[in-house]
Amino acid sequence: MFKWTRKQQPILPLTEDDFDNEEARIIRTNITSSMKKEAKIIMVTSPTNVDKLPVFTSRIASAFLEQEKRVLLVDAHIRKPTIHSLFEMDNSYGLTDLLTCENLSYADIIQSHVSGLYILPVGPVHPYPSKLLATDKVDKLLANLWKEFDLIILHSPALLGLSDGQMLSNKCDVVLLVIQENNTKKSEVVKSIELLKRGYKKFIGSIYIK
Repeated sequence: MFKWTRKQQPILPLTEDDFDNEEARIIRTNITSSMKKEAKIIMVTSPTNVDKLPVFTSRIASAFLEQEKRVLLVDAHIRKPTIHSLFEMDNSYGLTDLLTCENLSYADIIQSHVSGLYILPVGPVHPYPSKLLATDKVDKLLANLWKEFDLIILHSPALLGLSDGQMLSNKCDVVLLVIQENNTKKSEVVKSIELLKRGYKKFIGSIYIK
């Protein structure tokens, strides 16, 4: 068990209007019932860009705290880091450092939030995100984090357009697809689900948000 030395941050600076907590609890229950007991890594993504995806993902992570779980929220959207801003955290170091630096411990990078919730921000933007996510360093990092936390939630880039999201989906236990009203097209949803159902990707369902 690691001893996290960073000062804990204030409560998540989001309002109920951003995403209702009760809705998050319902979704949490549905996710839990759809997951196998040994599943720990949840990827939250969308077919194309959804502005509220970071908020949604953060709310889901917070909802699992009520089950007294140690939850790690990872911002894996290397091209557009956002999670650190929601939690008012430093983004000087993060995921990209852990994937590029040999002698860096994730215990020095992961930041504590409220009790039980930990954040791994993106860190410096990497010039070649797809190449970075394709390395086995991602698998090794997730394997180590798997031992430390009860649940790992990845905030992922969109599935369509770039390969980042598709590569991350291969490294997770389950994938949750977020669809936004007046933004996501039906054809994009169909194509995304087809991609997620190929091979060993574990698509557990989609969430419709306004």
